[in-house]
Amino acid sequence: MITAGIDIGSLTAKCALMKDGKLIAYKVIKVSPNLEETARRVFQETLKVAGVKEKEVEKIIATGYGRNKVEFADKRVTEICCHAKGALYFIPTARTVVDIGGQDSKVIAIENRKVVEFVMNDKCAAGTGRFLEVMAAALNLKVEELGEVAEKAKRATKISSTCTVFAESEVISHLRLRGES
Repeated sequence: MITAGIDIGSLTAKCALMKDGKLIAYKVIKVSPNLEETARRVFQETLKVAGVKEKEVEKIIATGYGRNKVEFADKRVTEICCHAKGALYFIPTARTVVDIGGQDSKVIAIENRKVVEFVMNDKCAAGTGRFLEVMAAALNLKVEELGEVAEKAKRATKISSTCTVFAESEVISHLRLRGES
């Protein structure tokens, strides 16, 4: 049996195809303003990667910020449940999931393979993917390079603000003081 999971987030759309419980293909794309079109495109691109025809897919589950716009889905499920299932698929002993999304961050507690609690930051961009994108841009880096650069740092520089706008200004000021801008 082939199933598809489509996650329409605030910044990216993801699709994963499973065949008999095994991951066979996935794709990640940027979200466009038309979420239904984005869902259709990420689904079609994933089918192409897998060499699977749409009629072969028996079930489609939608999740994420735009899950209700995936009109061709058979079912819609919250990302909290999907994150837990996904984590347990890859790490059967997982007890915690941290999701740094584009506009919010979530920490999910798992016990006995079930979600028992979660907390979510959804009031501002602090600690979200957007925060990381802004900091990377201020440092003239790609988001993917942040970890590697941080590991090479000789010392930490304190950023006192958790607000994305103020933290960006602070980073730029630090760079100017060091003559790196």
